[in-house]
Amino acid sequence: MAGATPEPGWTTRGIISRVIDGDTVEVTIKRTLRVRLIDCWAPETRLDPSLPSIDREAAKLRGIASAEHLRRIADGRECTLQIPTHPTSGETQDIGDSFSMGRAVGRVWIKGTDLSELQVRSKFATRTKGGA
Repeated sequence: MAGATPEPGWTTRGIISRVIDGDTVEVTIKRTLRVRLIDCWAPETRLDPSLPSIDREAAKLRGIASAEHLRRIADGRECTLQIPTHPTSGETQDIGDSFSMGRAVGRVWIKGTDLSELQVRSKFATRTKGGA
């Protein structure tokens, strides 16, 4: 569970300019940055080919509901974005390791509330992939 104090990393203020799905938002600083929320796994909003075919449509509907929930609570709101940095050697920290599939992997807070935590608590996402 995320603590009240962010781990070392890059932190800035921004605006949530778009909700992509239940665990990904776009935050506008001076440029838009796609952020994958840490500790937040929501179902996809499209058919997921990795699921058995019988489960795909229900998972897609859960994904759409998750994205809509995040849209209602976050879209257009001021936020704080924190992207953890990872030690590479000695005391050097490299933010480049915090990007995956064209997205930053980080935490986003609105008025002190961690969006990952809120999505999980509201049962629109889980802390781990697959739902544990």
